[in-house]
Amino acid sequence: NAGPDWRRPPHPVFRKVSAESKLRHYADEAHKLEDLESGYVLFLLFFQWEGKRFFAAHTEIALATEIHRSLVPELSFQTSAFQFFGASFPSGAVGGDLVDVVVRNDTWLGYVADVSGHGVPAGVLMSMVKSAARMRLACGGHQSELLDDLNGVLKPLLASNMFVTFAYAAWNGGPDLAFASAGHVPLLHYHASAGELEELMAADLPLGIVAGQRFASNKLRLESGDLLAIITDGFTETFDSGDNEFGMERVKQVLYASGTKDLRFISTEIRARALAHGEQRDDQTILLIRRLR
Repeated sequence: NAGPDWRRPPHPVFRKVSAESKLRHYADEAHKLEDLESGYVLFLLFFQWEGKRFFAAHTEIALATEIHRSLVPELSFQTSAFQFFGASFPSGAVGGDLVDVVVRNDTWLGYVADVSGHGVPAGVLMSMVKSAARMRLACGGHQSELLDDLNGVLKPLLASNMFVTFAYAAWNGGPDLAFASAGHVPLLHYHASAGELEELMAADLPLGIVAGQRFASNKLRLESGDLLAIITDGFTETFDSGDNEFGMERVKQVLYASGTKDLRFISTEIRARALAHGEQRDDQTILLIRRLR
């Protein structure tokens, strides 16, 4: 039998391709190449555009961060009778907390403010608060009217969902300090001689809520060695994985243990314990004032 020899490859089959088919094939390939080139060009243009937008945004954020640092620098100094330390740690590139001490002729007023919200809008409002407070203090007048005046300036400028908590302490040379709070967390007074802590608070609303509101002012006696701490709720409202907040009691524990130590050490210890407790999700700001004599 002369059957097929499977060891031999089959004869190749040649098909005649017309010139028209070749041209159509070349045209298709040319179109594919043009589409590829066009897509690559569009990709480069898109990348360039998005890159410019990214770097522009990055530059603006970096600039805003530098402006924030210049507006809220770390404070560490003393007068003839008092020692001060203040620091603010924003939760993002731009913070809405503010700490400031204004000294005039050996008298002073120190305050901490906390703007509602986060990011650039809060940072812009924070700068407005500092400008308004500095201008008001430069114009003189009694400090008891400071919150009234700030509320009158800020209320017409704020959106309905924005407000500012504010707490201050001031000394005019007498035996007592004046203090006031607009919706802020309590001030903490550490009595060095007795090793005791006292919470100082007021029932007033934050700034920017009610037009024409009047704010109460109170007095406290800060003896030699005593410490006054003004913080924001970025510390107290730090939550752990079990949704337990850091709270005011843990801040008090640090003051009980370290109330006579260096002010920077106390600030660092409070922040370290808050960060160990949970992730920072809000700006954290502190002002410490100690009477030296």
